[in-house]
Amino acid sequence: MSDKPPSIDQDGKMINPHNPEFITKVPWYLGNHGPTLKHHNIQKSDHVLSIAETDDIINQKVIAQQKSTETKIRTVFKKGSCRNCGATTHQEKDCLERPRSSKKAAWKSGIDIASDDVILDFSKHGKLSYDAKRDNWQGYDANEYQEVIARHERLEVERQKDAAEASSLLVSESGEKHDEGANGVDPTALTGKEDFVYRDEDVRDFQGTIIPQGGVGGAGMRVTVRNLRIREDTPKYLRNLSLDSAFYDPKSRSMRANPYPNSNPEEVPYAGDNFLRYTGDAVKLAQNQVLCWDMQSRGENIDILSNPSQAEILQKLHKAKKEEQKVTIKEELLSKYGNGGTKQLADPRLILGQSEYYSEFTPDGKRKQSASERQMVATTKYVEDEYPMNHSSVWGSFYDRSLASWGYQCCRSTLKNSYCVGQKSQPSIQSSNHNNKRGFSDI
Repeated sequence: MSDKPPSIDQDGKMINPHNPEFITKVPWYLGNHGPTLKHHNIQKSDHVLSIAETDDIINQKVIAQQKSTETKIRTVFKKGSCRNCGATTHQEKDCLERPRSSKKAAWKSGIDIASDDVILDFSKHGKLSYDAKRDNWQGYDANEYQEVIARHERLEVERQKDAAEASSLLVSESGEKHDEGANGVDPTALTGKEDFVYRDEDVRDFQGTIIPQGGVGGAGMRVTVRNLRIREDTPKYLRNLSLDSAFYDPKSRSMRANPYPNSNPEEVPYAGDNFLRYTGDAVKLAQNQVLCWDMQSRGENIDILSNPSQAEILQKLHKAKKEEQKVTIKEELLSKYGNGGTKQLADPRLILGQSEYYSEFTPDGKRKQSASERQMVATTKYVEDEYPMNHSSVWGSFYDRSLASWGYQCCRSTLKNSYCVGQKSQPSIQSSNHNNKRGFSDI
């Protein structure tokens, strides 16, 4: 083996001395750099390009493209170029220009041959960074949007001119004079109110259109825009944000169940799409279907789907016959029992022997006091305005001096809890009182 020492390149790396010369020798067009193997690697820069640097490179490419378009004007078609526009950097299938007719194509006419595209290769400048690779607005020129703004401004000016001419024509037809100095207002100027009127008309025309739809019904199926809600209305899926709320189908934009199941159906602002099934002609259609099923069960051949006109006529006849039966039964009852409707009606609360007033009673028949009555402060510990044993006065309302005892004023009885027989029996009661007093004294 040879004792030849290994060579060292510019980066300080060792090179095997046994490599063939055609491998270690640098080509003449790369210059003399000494012993190295770098010319075998891909010649690219390891610099990482930021978003700003990529935008600058793209701007340089755009400027170069503009210069190429302005300076390099070709009048002869080259073989192998794009047959549509004549550029040599792409083929006809990759051409982004509008397809020309066969007579105006670049390969046949040689007129209006496009300039070559400036091809941008970032690998020659470095590596793209993470953000530069994922920049959705890479190469976008914000000045291009000024053309869109200018176009809308021109349309707005023309629309205002048309509106001003229409308003001036109406004023001239009505005989009014256009005098700006009279009231300080230019009649040809478009006011804000009129501007909104025209905008509303445009929106109305847009909402009045119908949209062709494909799918199950084919290309001929057309669906109107009646399902589109107004911006100020609350969406169905935001009415109840609970997880147990009604299901919302985003494809058909329908919420069939009631999003407020625990609320009063008469007070909720939206009761679900199934609510419409119980209103309008839907109820009538269901009644016709039930009638057809009843008639089919009796052996009659009728179907609401195959013959809806016959089903509708039978429904009307059935309804008329039912009304006649009700009238007949009512007349029979009136002729048999009379018409009690002409008499004075009793209090509706007493018709069924009940009222809406709620009260509770004890087992002995006394009414219980309500919570509000129990909260009232009693003025005395004695029971007031109660007269037991048929008395019309309380005990202690009469005093007999001869007997020196208290009694009742209504019957002059001095015996407590005695039964009252009225004022006519006062003499007999007084004599019995004296006898009782005498008997007690003898004892």
